[in-house]
Amino acid sequence: MKKITILLVFVCFSFLFSACSQNGEETKEYIGVIVEGSSLGYEYSFIREPNSFIWKIGYNGEVTTFEETTDKKDELGEFMYNVNESTSHLTNIIIQVIYLSIVAGITIFLYRKSRKTLKDGGAVVIILAGSYAFYTGFNAAIDLFSTLHELENLYYFLTS
Repeated sequence: MKKITILLVFVCFSFLFSACSQNGEETKEYIGVIVEGSSLGYEYSFIREPNSFIWKIGYNGEVTTFEETTDKKDELGEFMYNVNESTSHLTNIIIQVIYLSIVAGITIFLYRKSRKTLKDGGAVVIILAGSYAFYTGFNAAIDLFSTLHELENLYYFLTS
């Protein structure tokens, strides 16, 4: 039993060390697309060239390419962050709509099955669950609107 345990530990550590080793290919400097993203018509790509960094930003298919400078570095980072945030807010809205639909479906089911359940306190739980879904969805919609507004301003600032 002890030999099997030692063998298992040895095998696990050998896999761990082989995964953490570096070969010559991994230590070379990477040239190519580092990160890219898109959401609701806005898109960006961050590309590493041999001596510089290139950004491609776009809206509805119009893509502008330029080299990263210290003047626009912060705005480019904000643009990338806001594109990713808009995806997050949109996903949150979709989740809350699905959640609200489930709550409505359960309410209709309980109403048709037995109205007594809704009278005994089930209505309070359903109202709280529906209110939560509506509140978080509404907040996500406001956040999405403000993120898109900021994206629009950043896009026009960067492309002008």
